[in-house]
Amino acid sequence: MGNKLLRLIALFWAALSLGLAASAVRAAPAGSVIDVVGEVTLTRNAARLKAGLFDNLFAGDLIQVPAGARLVATHNAVKKEFALAGPGEFEVGADEIKPKGGARAQTRSLNELAVVSLGSEGGKGRATVGAVRMRGAAPPVTVPLDGETVLEQTPTLSWPAQAGVGAYQLMLKKTDGGVLVETTVDKPQYRIESATLLEWGGRYQWSVASEQDGRRSQLVKSFRLIKRADRETLERMKPGAEGEFSAWVVYAKALEHLGAYSEARAVWTKLLAQRPDLTILEGLAKGK
Repeated sequence: MGNKLLRLIALFWAALSLGLAASAVRAAPAGSVIDVVGEVTLTRNAARLKAGLFDNLFAGDLIQVPAGARLVATHNAVKKEFALAGPGEFEVGADEIKPKGGARAQTRSLNELAVVSLGSEGGKGRATVGAVRMRGAAPPVTVPLDGETVLEQTPTLSWPAQAGVGAYQLMLKKTDGGVLVETTVDKPQYRIESATLLEWGGRYQWSVASEQDGRRSQLVKSFRLIKRADRETLERMKPGAEGEFSAWVVYAKALEHLGAYSEARAVWTKLLAQRPDLTILEGLAKGK
């Protein structure tokens, strides 16, 4: 009797585990919304929801786009962007977003960086950089941010000015310890002028020390120069001045994925000015 009970318990847990695994597979998003204009709605499991920027889409969702409205969404499996114009209804499938009836859809291919950037964390969530906050005090804001990725080989390093300080001792070195620059500057910034000093994909640490009233203070930060291949991919992805809103969203998400948070924040600020109706952009523009 005891062995039979144990077997039943084991079978129960095995079935439960398989069920949970199947649910996890079913729950994986097929794509996400990267632009929405008008009162677009989603029908999922008999519930009707208003579509919003960065909402996940799942296989089986029905998208209702009324006349004059528009939705642009990605589909991870086929690495495509679907632009849906109203009036019409569309169904999210395993390998496409299919128009129903006389609805219209336009498609555009996405590169691997775009798919990974939009697909990670379901198109939501943000990584953070910076030192751990202690005792409720924020660390000094620097450019670049601590741990951030920079896009150019000649970035400018800057830090908060200190009243009464006329000289700062700056040191720049490779993360593995090799000193590249050691100098004194009279302003709270330093531009790396040599395009051959930093290596693509390299990681660097920089520190600034100063003295005031006999007390010495120092801050230590780090940054990474983007890999050359990623830089070239970003250049190809960057929309022109009149580029579509959705293309700029993809570009900003790619910047975030690569760790170029300040560059991404500038794009979110630009997009917020264009579309103040999308309030989710407010937090992104503030780096939240």
